[in-house]
Amino acid sequence: MYRPGIYNSAFHYFFDSESARVTEDIYLLPICNKIGLIVTTAKGGGKGDFIRLGLFWIDTSELRYKDLVRIPGATMDEALYAEIPGPDENDIPQYSIILV
Repeated sequence: MYRPGIYNSAFHYFFDSESARVTEDIYLLPICNKIGLIVTTAKGGGKGDFIRLGLFWIDTSELRYKDLVRIPGATMDEALYAEIPGPDENDIPQYSIILV
């Protein structure tokens, strides 16, 4: 049985397995504006290789300004990406990783 969790009233997460909860480096990979993957670096993998650990989602109906948490240094080190192709036509930075 894989237990979901709640960080606050708006942020929910679900690990794929109980063993996925025990890891040092966990990253949140947004997929769309409400849903994303929880990933970690693949041990012994190449640059930019990650393993899926679970899912997270944000309940925007419950989200209020006070629920937002700003984490200092919450961006990933650029050395963790497989490739950094540069900004898109809207000047939004683009990065690529590999899910193994």
